[in-house]
Amino acid sequence: MLVELVVENYAVVERLRVGFHKGLNLLTGETGSGKSIVVDALGLLYGGRASADMVRTGAERARIAGIFEAPVEAGFRELMDRNGIEGEDGELLVEREIQASGKSRAFLGSRPVTAALLKELAPYLGEIHGQHDQQELFRPESQLEMLDSFAGAEPGRVEVEKVFLAWQRCNQELEDIEAGEQEKLRLADLWSFQKKEIDLAGLRPG
Repeated sequence: MLVELVVENYAVVERLRVGFHKGLNLLTGETGSGKSIVVDALGLLYGGRASADMVRTGAERARIAGIFEAPVEAGFRELMDRNGIEGEDGELLVEREIQASGKSRAFLGSRPVTAALLKELAPYLGEIHGQHDQQELFRPESQLEMLDSFAGAEPGRVEVEKVFLAWQRCNQELEDIEAGEQEKLRLADLWSFQKKEIDLAGLRPG
């Protein structure tokens, strides 16, 4: 759960601090009042793409920080341990900083990390849904996921994926071996031709 969100020099926002509580939280306002900016800022904490256009005009950098309740899922804990990140008092601080030059930095628990790691952690921290999420239904990948979920086929799918990846590796190794043999034959043919050319030239000392 998101506990607090701080936005500084992002888009048209100079500084904003929003606290969230358990249960339903609603942000309301007229069009252009900044609701989407809050959502977009949150997306950056989930590993979204950063751009210099996001920095408020005249500012050197934009900063977004979010305090989350640390998830209890084993996958989240494993990711954190693998990257040497620790929460504090059951909470996790996630930060993004975007410079006017376009460079960005990410932090977890005040430690520098990659945006890719934030993307990995995002499913444990929250989800952002937009008006056109129903378009996902038209993606073959989404349809397969729903079908596999309904059929309870996830365990089998994981095993098939492992076998398929192993087959791909073997296939690539075979292709590499065949390519190597073909290269040897090509070089042997080239060297044979070059030797004949040298022999026909009748070279002699002087």
